[in-house]
Amino acid sequence: MNALVPVPNSSGTAPPRVPVPAGTVDCHHHIFDPRFPKPGKPFRAIATAQDYAALKARLGITRSVVVAPNSYGSDNACLLDALAQFGDDARGVAIVAPDAELTALDAQGVRGARFYLEKGTPTPSEALSAFARRAADLDWHVEIMPSRGEALMAAEASLASLACPVVIDHLGYIPQPGGMAHPAFGTLRRLMDGGAYVKLSGLYFTSRTGFPDFADTDALAGALVAHRPDRVLWGTDWPHSGEAVKPDDARLLDQTARWAPDHAARQRLLVDNPTRLYWGH
Repeated sequence: MNALVPVPNSSGTAPPRVPVPAGTVDCHHHIFDPRFPKPGKPFRAIATAQDYAALKARLGITRSVVVAPNSYGSDNACLLDALAQFGDDARGVAIVAPDAELTALDAQGVRGARFYLEKGTPTPSEALSAFARRAADLDWHVEIMPSRGEALMAAEASLASLACPVVIDHLGYIPQPGGMAHPAFGTLRRLMDGGAYVKLSGLYFTSRTGFPDFADTDALAGALVAHRPDRVLWGTDWPHSGEAVKPDDARLLDQTARWAPDHAARQRLLVDNPTRLYWGH
C-alpha cells in the first residue's frame, strides 16, 4: 500500500448550487480500498466506501452504482464489500470471469458486467453475445467501455444484436472538437433508439477545453438528452483516479441542469432511468 491520501470530496467542499431531485442516482463511481490490494498495480487514489458516503452527503444524493475498475481485474471482492456497506442504496457493475457464478453476484446487488472494446483485454463479439444471453436471464445489462468513438462504430452491429440491455460509458468516447459532427454520434443515437443507455460521465476523457467545466462536452450531452431522455444516465466517475486535478463533483452535478434544462428531463436523467435499470428487479 502506498501513502496516497483519500479523496472524499474531490476538489470541492460546497454542495451543488442547483437542487437535485429526490432519489438522484450517481450511476458511475469506483471504490479503491487498500484492504483489497491490486496485485502489481499501485493505488493512484484511495477512495473507500466511507469516503464516498461523505461525498453523497455533500451532493445530497442517496443512491449510487459502484462500477468495478479495470485495475482489480475480475476480482470483485472490493466491489462486493462496498455493496454490503451501502446496502440497498447501491447496485454494482462487475468485471466477471467467463465461469463466474452470476446468481451469487446478483444476490449481492450486482446488476451488470463491464466489458472493454479495446482497453485491457478486449472482449470478442462472440464472447460478448454468449454472456449477454446469460445476463438476460437475470435481467442484467452489459456495460461497454469503448475507449474510442471509432471502436464504438466498429462494434455497432454486434452491440445492437445483444440479448440484454446495453449501457455505454462516458458519452461513447465521442471525441472533441468533433462532437455531434463525428460519425460516432450517429452510431450512439441509433443504439439509443434500439434501447441502449448512455452515461453522461467521464467528461475529461474527450474534452479539449478541460478543467473545470469541460464545457465543450455540453452540446453533445444536451443533444443526447434531447434525443432520448429515457436512455441517458449520469455519473461522477469519482474518484477521478487518472486526473491530476480533481474536478468538483458538485459542479459536475450542476452541469446536468444545462443538459436537461426542464424538470421532466432532469428527473428522467437523474432518477427515473437509473431506478428502472438498476432497481427494476
